[in-house]
Order: sequence, then C-alpha cells, then structure tokens
Amino acid sequence: LVALGKLGDTDDDAESWAFASTITNTFWMETLAVNMSILVASLSLLFFSFSGVTMGDHKVNLTVSACAFIIGPLLYWCSCLFVSWNGASGFLVFLCGQVFFGIGVSMAAMTVGPYLAEIAPPQNRGAYGAVQEFGAVLGICISLCYAAILDRCSWSATYFAVYWAPGWLSAVVMLACLKWTVETPRACLLQGRDADAVATFSYLCPGASNNLLQSTVDEIR
Repeated sequence: LVALGKLGDTDDDAESWAFASTITNTFWMETLAVNMSILVASLSLLFFSFSGVTMGDHKVNLTVSACAFIIGPLLYWCSCLFVSWNGASGFLVFLCGQVFFGIGVSMAAMTVGPYLAEIAPPQNRGAYGAVQEFGAVLGICISLCYAAILDRCSWSATYFAVYWAPGWLSAVVMLACLKWTVETPRACLLQGRDADAVATFSYLCPGASNNLLQSTVDEIR
C-alpha cells in the first residue's frame, strides 16, 4: 500500500515504479527470510510423519537435528561475512541456512517427545512431558524478548546472525551431550538389538535384577 501510494507523489513515473519495486522486493525478501524455516519445518515434519521415513534411531535423529541447527546459523554468518547480503547469492545462502534450520526443527519435534516418553519411568512420564513443553514455551518467550531487544537493528544478515547465535550455541551443547545419551530400549528392540535393550534398562534402573530386566524387555516386545 505504501508503494502504491507513492506512485502519485511524483511526476517521474520511472522513479515511482522503482520505489514501488524496491518496497515490494524488500517485503517479499523479509517475509521469505522469516518464514522459510517455518515452512520447511512444517513440510518436512508432515513428510516424516506420514511416510515413516527417519534417519535411524532416536540418537541419530537428534544428531541430525543438532547438526542442522549448527549448519543453519553458519550459513547465515557466511551470507553476512563472505558474500553480499544485498546480492542474490547472499540471500540464497541465507535461505539455505533457513532450510537447514527448518529440517533441524522438524527432526527435533519428531524425536524429542517419543524419546522422553520411552526413556522416562512410567511414574514420571507425565512430568518429563511437562518439562519438555515448558522448555519449548520458555524458549519461545526468550526468543521473542531477544528479538525485541534486537528489533532496533536493521533487517540484515547481521540481525539474523546475532539472533540465531544462542540457538547455535545450544545445538553445540546438545551435540556434545549426545555422547552420553542412551538409546531407548524400545528403539533397540525394534532394531533387533535385545542385548542393547537389556543393557539400557540396566543403565536406567541400576540395581534391578536380571529377571526384572528381562521381563521388562519381554513386556515391551
């Protein structure tokens, strides 16, 4: 509307249309930049959910998610430091970062809930789920407050690079913590790894007898 209103403010039609084109292009670029990761996350989550295709067990999915969260901001920073943000190449690199980030979101959304449900003791399963949802809501609130602080910055690659820095750091921590993360017994059984399922139960329930561990595995099977 601003662009169309500007058309009548000058006698120079070429200048008016140039201004309108600039406003329109900026709007679509900013809209695409903000929503690309959400669009990719939604589409990939639907694909993985209905097709049953996964990258492997839960740990593999979480590793892929963490790597995607790391690669996405790195591409943002590359679009800012090594290529021209105002050029087509810089914006394309930035959108690639958004695509990776969207894949990371979908993989995490698909994996974290089932992983917590399978790894948590039955009496604490609801608490684990509540902590997960609380963490998701808290993360959204923190990101909105963080964005409000950065809102005085101009719309540029620098803005998004700074905005996604905490997400990049948390993904690095997540990737490091996966070294000490165990696979769920149910996922082990689905892959025919009965011994690993028993070993996981032994790790999660120290002191349990072998008969109890084996009966629990048989019950899940």
